[in-house]
Amino acid sequence: MEIFQSGSVGELKLTIYEIKDTSRTVALTDSVKLNKGDFDDFFRKLGDEVNLLETKSNPESGLDGIGVNNFVRNGNEHNEFHFWSPRKGTSEHKIIETWMRLVRNHFTALKHIEYFESLEQYFDFPLPCRITSRDPWEVRIYGVLSVDEERTRELTQFLDSLPSDKPVLVDMTNFQGMGTFFYPLFRNLIKRNGQIVWVVRDNKELLEIGVNKNRIVDEVSLGRQRIR
Repeated sequence: MEIFQSGSVGELKLTIYEIKDTSRTVALTDSVKLNKGDFDDFFRKLGDEVNLLETKSNPESGLDGIGVNNFVRNGNEHNEFHFWSPRKGTSEHKIIETWMRLVRNHFTALKHIEYFESLEQYFDFPLPCRITSRDPWEVRIYGVLSVDEERTRELTQFLDSLPSDKPVLVDMTNFQGMGTFFYPLFRNLIKRNGQIVWVVRDNKELLEIGVNKNRIVDEVSLGRQRIR
């Protein structure tokens, strides 16, 4: 991602490369114009505690995660720094949160949404489940549901918040999997609400949970027809 500012206006450019392609073949590139309000919001969310021209590299790394390289230039000043999958509460994660907010606000096509959802998995973002509509009810569950105490509590609260007496579309088209530990939570949901339509590209896990095959479709448009 590249952000350019000239006076009160600028540009946001997003470039996505093919996975595991060392020749850096471009899979997708898009750009949008930014205005003064965009920059004001960006730096307000970044906060005074984060100075991009003074941020130092963090040498820590790991086997599971992603490296983030940063280059900042302001006139004759410039800075380069690197960090690895930061945790919530750090200045590095604040940077990720701020630019993720910016790109999500401006790139809203499905191809962009799925890419950002995949990126979230490498950072310390909240539960990858959200309500996208309440009339009719639509839910999006994406990425990977990893097993830990906090995730279990969050997922329990999320699923409990869904209605028992109304049709619900659950969009899992960008879902990569979960541990069997979570299966009972979903079984409780389908026991109390038989009007759920599940949209998935691979229905194996749902069938293992006990979802009726007749309640599973592979396109969101089909799911919307079913719940209406």
